[in-house]
Amino acid sequence: MFASIGSYRIWFVAPGHLADGSEIEVLRRAPMDWSSPVDPQTAQRGFRWSLYLLAVVPKGLTEPSFQKLYPPLLEYLCREWNAHNSREHRLVHIGLVGMVEKIPEVGSVANGRIERVTIATRDCPMTPDILRTP
Repeated sequence: MFASIGSYRIWFVAPGHLADGSEIEVLRRAPMDWSSPVDPQTAQRGFRWSLYLLAVVPKGLTEPSFQKLYPPLLEYLCREWNAHNSREHRLVHIGLVGMVEKIPEVGSVANGRIERVTIATRDCPMTPDILRTP
């Protein structure tokens, strides 16, 4: 009953660089924002995505076989973004970053420090429909 609770809050951010030079957050489908989301589940596209990201992605940090899942995940996010955006706003590079916030002990003051852990990065492949001239 009086045991300490989990000591970290973790969420994921997928920073992306667009062909026009702007930066976006691919998971949220919004401008880049490194701040802690009010609702991490919504920021990570819902329950299923959150479950996948929290159950599978961190395992790759300690178990190399799970690292094989990072490239297909990032490639999927690239394909999805580029399928719904114009050539000028196509995604050219993406990353996956774990955001780790220490939860203070009961009665302590939060220090507000959030650590960024880069998990994987990838250049987005050029698809044939992007290579075609209009």
